[in-house]
Amino acid sequence: MKTFRIYVIITFLLFFSLNHDAQNIFDKINQYEKAVFSISSYNAQGILNYTSTGFFISPDGIGIAPSKMFLNADSLILTLRNGKKLGVERILSTHKMANLTIFKVTDQKEKGFDYITPTQNTENSDSEVLVLSDPEETERGLSLASITKVLQAPYLDRLLILQANYKNKSSGAPVINNQGELIGICGYVEKNDTRYFMSTQLFNDSLWINHPYDTWKNSVFNIPRSDLDPYMHLGIICFMDEQWVEAAKYFTLELNDNTSNVEAYIFRAEARRQYENYVGMRMDKNKIQELVDHHFLMDYFDAKDLLNNQ
Repeated sequence: MKTFRIYVIITFLLFFSLNHDAQNIFDKINQYEKAVFSISSYNAQGILNYTSTGFFISPDGIGIAPSKMFLNADSLILTLRNGKKLGVERILSTHKMANLTIFKVTDQKEKGFDYITPTQNTENSDSEVLVLSDPEETERGLSLASITKVLQAPYLDRLLILQANYKNKSSGAPVINNQGELIGICGYVEKNDTRYFMSTQLFNDSLWINHPYDTWKNSVFNIPRSDLDPYMHLGIICFMDEQWVEAAKYFTLELNDNTSNVEAYIFRAEARRQYENYVGMRMDKNKIQELVDHHFLMDYFDAKDLLNNQ
């Protein structure tokens, strides 16, 4: 309903933007929605694999969305909020720990796209944000969210846990602060109903893997599995939220597909230590020693354990 949409925006502006130009922020939100799209992947039989959310970050059709969309995909369709459909032209880069892919869409008319410019500002706990979520999951595609916890996560930088009402299809949606700035990209962990967002500081991260232009045709639907690691990402989220058993399960799923992932063994070993599965922890540590001579994460977790036990 249009009335509900107006109510959500006015509530956001009244409570969290009293010192700013409300009309300017209202216009920004309306403009930002034009940059948001739904992205769906299909297998070779035309059966839907996943649907998620993404948005453009430049006028020349460069967008960002969850990397899981490219797993087992035979085709991809982007749908803008106005119903227009687009295809993916090439992959630019992937961030395997953040489960994010930056890509370029096919722009046949070359008119350019609405887009959202990331900011490097961050939000603190006990503040409110607006998520431009999937319209099928939230009324009119808007979700008010409260930040309940701020964490500093290995490989993910600033990670913020949310109280909100969106679900899987909204993963990858932009997160807007009370000044109308893009401050993050939201996500969802289905197993434990955890909602979060990663800071836009990730855009300047050194962990992005670039895909050369001369290999883009193969990279669109055949990105190496080791460049995606979606279970690794979910495992880190649960790990930082101290949901140790769920974290270990996700790291196990990751290791089922990538048996040489040292970081997955290290995180799982520490998660197992936290819920007192010491046999499993020692097995993981033995495997780590087979794979590498030294890893900073192993030293960090061991040192932390020594401190906790004086």
